[in-house]
Amino acid sequence: MLVLIKNKFFKKFLFLPKFFTFLPFSLQKKQKHIRPYFGINTFSTGGPYIRTKRLIEYFGNHLFAPNIIYAQSYWSVEEILDCMEYSKKTKIPIIFNQNGWFYRAWYDGNSKYRNKLLCEIQNKSQLTIYQSKFCKIFSKILNKSYEKNSIVLHNDVPNYKIKKLSKKNFFLVSGIFDKNSAHVLLPAVKAFYYLSQKKNLKIKKIKLIVTGVFKSSAKTSGWYKEYLHYSSKLEKINYFEYRGIYNSKNKNFILKDIPFSLHLKYNDACPNGVVENIKKGIIHIYSNSGGLKELLGHAGVPINLEKNNTNNLLSVNYRVLAKKILISIKHKNLLYNKTRLQRNKFNYKNYLQVHKNIFEKFILTTKN
Repeated sequence: MLVLIKNKFFKKFLFLPKFFTFLPFSLQKKQKHIRPYFGINTFSTGGPYIRTKRLIEYFGNHLFAPNIIYAQSYWSVEEILDCMEYSKKTKIPIIFNQNGWFYRAWYDGNSKYRNKLLCEIQNKSQLTIYQSKFCKIFSKILNKSYEKNSIVLHNDVPNYKIKKLSKKNFFLVSGIFDKNSAHVLLPAVKAFYYLSQKKNLKIKKIKLIVTGVFKSSAKTSGWYKEYLHYSSKLEKINYFEYRGIYNSKNKNFILKDIPFSLHLKYNDACPNGVVENIKKGIIHIYSNSGGLKELLGHAGVPINLEKNNTNNLLSVNYRVLAKKILISIKHKNLLYNKTRLQRNKFNYKNYLQVHKNIFEKFILTTKN
C-alpha cells in the first residue's frame, strides 16, 4: 500500500496485504485490472486538483496495492521522495505528469533543487507526460535537458454544452490570486479604466468581471491597493463586477453572459480553465506565453510580450490590452466561430483512453 500522509505524527508509508484492495475506498468502477495511485488529493481547488479528481473518478485511487503510480509535478518534496523510494522497493512503475516548473519569478524556495528533483523522478519514471510542448521546451531552458522517454498530452475536460454568443461585451478574469497576481489583474483594471475615459467610445455594455479567490498574500501585497483603487472607480460607472468564488455550484451564474475571457498569466503551462472555456465557446484574449498558443491555435487574440525572462512575471501592456479588447469586440462573431472549431480538437474520451493505454502498457511491461 502507498499512502502519503501530510502529518508529522504519522508515517509516510503504510504497507498492507493485497486483499485490502477490495475495501470500498480502493474499488474502481471501470478498469478492474488497472490500479493506479494518484496521491492524496488534499487540495480543494485549482487545476491540478480538478484534473486529478476527474482521473480518480474514472480510474479509482488505489491507496492499497496499486500496480502503477501516477506522480505529478505539483507534489511536495516529501511525496516525490517517498514515491521514488516506494517504486524502488516494490518495482511498481511510475508515470510522471509534468506541468509547471519552479523559477524565481514566482517561487521563493530553492527552485534549482525542486527542478533537480523533478528531473530525477522523470528519469526514474517509465514515461513522462508533458502537459504542453512549452513544458518540455522550458525544461531545456531551466535544466539544460528534457526527458526523452516522454509524450506531450494537453489537459482535457469533459464536454460542455456550448454557449450562445452573448450580446453583452463582458470580459472575465478568473483565478486563485496571490502575491504574484499583479501581472494578471492590474493590466485588466487599468485597460478598462483607460477605455472608460475614452469619450468617443461607442461600445455599450462593456464590463470587466472578476471571479476567484484572493489569498491573504494577495491582500497584503502592494499591488492589491492599486487594484482596489481602479476596480472601485470602474464599479461606480458600471464597468466592473466581482462575482465571487468560481466553483461548480455557481459557474453557470458567473458565465451566463460572458463571451470573452482575459487570460493574462505569464507562462501558464496548460490551464484547465482555458480548455473549459474553449469548450463553452468563450473567446480568449491572452498573454502569448507558456502553452496558451498550443491550446488556442487560431482562436483568440494573443498579446505578444517584449522579452522572455524566466526571472520575471511579464505583464502585458494595458494600452495594448485595451486595443485588443476593442478588436475582439469588432470581430466577435468571427472569433466565436474560430473558438467553436478549436473546441473540436479536444476529446475527453480520447484523453482518458491515452491514459488507459499508458497504464496497461507499463503494467504489462512490469509483469514481463
